[in-house]
Amino acid sequence: MREVKIEVVGPEEDYPSYTCYLWLLETKGLIEEDFDVKVDVRWEKGEEKLSSYNYFPVLLIEGKEAFVGLPSEAGFLYEIIRGFLIRELKLSPK
Repeated sequence: MREVKIEVVGPEEDYPSYTCYLWLLETKGLIEEDFDVKVDVRWEKGEEKLSSYNYFPVLLIEGKEAFVGLPSEAGFLYEIIRGFLIRELKLSPK
């Protein structure tokens, strides 16, 4: 089973970053089920990562920037991730 690393980059006290991280945890199971992958979820709060960006949150999938900002709801976050997995990682949903 393939492992996919998805990271939220943003300061710990940043509400949109925290919300994005929670939504990612909420949709993790659906992503794993739909693509038959194991998802490794992380919240990168370190200054080294933060200094690379001007706006938060930043969603990274396998180290590639997938989205900047916070979608209006968790379902849209899932659709962003789903599209990225299909387009960029060439994964096929079940």
